[in-house]
Amino acid sequence: MTYTLQPVALRGLLPSLISDLPAVALIFFGLKLNLTYLGVALGKFGSIVLLMAFVAFGLIVLMHSLKVLRMSYIFSYTSVFIQGENKTLRITEPKVEQNFIDRIFKTCTISLGEGKLDFVPNDQRIINYVKQLAAYSQRM
Repeated sequence: MTYTLQPVALRGLLPSLISDLPAVALIFFGLKLNLTYLGVALGKFGSIVLLMAFVAFGLIVLMHSLKVLRMSYIFSYTSVFIQGENKTLRITEPKVEQNFIDRIFKTCTISLGEGKLDFVPNDQRIINYVKQLAAYSQRM
């Protein structure tokens, strides 16, 4: 018997978008300002190419952030398979951690000794389920 859990996607996407996209815009305008002060005339075509390059960079950052949407945790009796990362973790000593951003999105991180499950909904039933699996795997 297995149980599949989807991480909260908004918790993974929003903080990275808030930090990465303004950085991309700042780099674009800083580069354009530097080129202007150096006397390099970009013209319309050059400005469009520069803008498209930074839009592409922004899309790459966004695609990296979207890996959270493809991720899911598949629980079995003694381990958790993280689909999207193709990694298997044994369930040992679960510890629930929560930072400021986790509190805003009502999520938590469950540490399993050798790895962790990020962006898990902070639901007591899920936490109890993981603790029961840990107790079961220790008896095995």
